[in-house]
Amino acid sequence: MKDKSFREYSQAELLSLTPDRYLKDGFVDDKGKPNPGLQTGYATAATTQLLAAGLSPQEFSFTYEAFRQSLALQEGQAPDRARAALDEALETVRGMIRQTNNPGLTKWITECVAAVTKMADIEALLLHCLAVLRQYSIIAASRPQ
Repeated sequence: MKDKSFREYSQAELLSLTPDRYLKDGFVDDKGKPNPGLQTGYATAATTQLLAAGLSPQEFSFTYEAFRQSLALQEGQAPDRARAALDEALETVRGMIRQTNNPGLTKWITECVAAVTKMADIEALLLHCLAVLRQYSIIAASRPQ
């Protein structure tokens, strides 16, 4: 599948390219391969949105790792597993950082989890989250304080 997301986007387009838009056709193609846009243009859109939300790289990292680890402990169908893992991850991180979860992160990851329909989606979701986390960490670290 050709990566149709590889093109230049304006700031406004990146801010409006939310998971409910870029995941409308799902995480994977009909062969079960992750959409390559999840690693490129869509990751950039998510990074742009999370930067605008003022997310700390530490909170993002904690949330990703808590979500990843919690997924392994969940049972049931893919959508239920993903939702339960996300709830647990957000609660865990909220306790760790002793404040409410960043609203931008909560919105973005909740929309991603809502698009999970099958087990292959979970792996693609983790790959997408990791791509966004990597990009986000580099950009956030290079921004002036």
